[in-house]
Amino acid sequence: MVLYLYIGLVCYLPIIDDFFPKTDFGKGIPDIGPYRLGLLLLFLVVIMHGVIKKDIKVFSKWIGILIIFYCIVVASISWSFYSYNSSTAQDIFSSVFAPFLCAFIAMNLFEKEEITQVYFKHIIIAVLIMSMISAFQLVSGFLTGFKDVRSVGTFGNPNILALVLVFTIPCILYTTEKQIISGIFSKVVNISVIIGIVCTVSRKGIITMVLCYLLIHFLRKNYKRMVVIFVGFAIVAVMLSGYSVISHRFAKDKFEAQLSEKWTMTRTGWEMFKTSPIRGLGYKGYYENFGIFNPNPVKEKYDAHNIYITALANYGIVGFIPFIAIFIYPLMRAVLEIRQGRRSSDFDHSFHMATICLISLVGFMINGWFGGNLFYHPHAMTLLYNNIAIFLAIRQRNPLSRTLKI
Repeated sequence: MVLYLYIGLVCYLPIIDDFFPKTDFGKGIPDIGPYRLGLLLLFLVVIMHGVIKKDIKVFSKWIGILIIFYCIVVASISWSFYSYNSSTAQDIFSSVFAPFLCAFIAMNLFEKEEITQVYFKHIIIAVLIMSMISAFQLVSGFLTGFKDVRSVGTFGNPNILALVLVFTIPCILYTTEKQIISGIFSKVVNISVIIGIVCTVSRKGIITMVLCYLLIHFLRKNYKRMVVIFVGFAIVAVMLSGYSVISHRFAKDKFEAQLSEKWTMTRTGWEMFKTSPIRGLGYKGYYENFGIFNPNPVKEKYDAHNIYITALANYGIVGFIPFIAIFIYPLMRAVLEIRQGRRSSDFDHSFHMATICLISLVGFMINGWFGGNLFYHPHAMTLLYNNIAIFLAIRQRNPLSRTLKI
């Protein structure tokens, strides 16, 4: 029962969340939508279920890192432009508590291979729906006369949609190898995901998608497939270059202009960091101080479009270390598992989960260098944390995981 509630919350609710009515209880009371309410109730159910069964993973190294970083984020509000009010509480819940609660639930839920496979079946169905929505948005946009069309799905941001679709690519390949889904259905979903990502016209998403496929086959030492993918991508890229909706996003002058802007934003973040290197400028410090550090800015408040610069400017060294550890710790665990390369029945499932974890982290960290809002999007972070937690939960529950201590 708990598993299907979690599946509904993580897989399907992001698709239909926008269609639910929003609540508004007035001043001083945070709005409670279906996602927030469902997540809180599910968290309470997991706690009660764990207490009754006397089997709950309250603490792990990775969960501990999350707690330390998020405590710093919440504390930093006290020395920022913000205060502990209803509006800030809503933002904190979406960007802090929602991903953390999902990570905690996943660490206590995915201790068995059978449970993980049920989840993968549903995330594949969900991603097929997302891809179809993405394709529909692009086609309908062209038919209605819009020239610059980019699919956003139900996430409101094409880069977020592309990243969410990328997160599911290794899951699709895993279910295909394990024959959890049929080969024909797997091909349909794979093609749909590729089309869905292309329809977002997200440069980060498209490039990360190709890297994802290449990395998967590199880890499996399938070098011939890597060559086929690279050549196939080159051919498709040439074919799509004739369409302005795609080609203008990859134009040389556009790339150079945006790289110049990125450098300006990075330099600004470094200047902010130097003014307060220990604790940073506080919650949303970069956003609020952008105009102060830039003479005659186009915008007074602006995002860094880089999660690392954002963390450094906002939380200083104190917050940046646990922030990086959120990704580096499971990345190192996954690399060790893959290098171990054991193919016995005890390690086979863990090896696949390590691959999913590694590819998800690499994709997110690359995107994070060019996108600052990724870390604050609850659904994107939920899927990332879920792919990490599935691997770490398997390793912690497996007694053979002692050989991979860090």
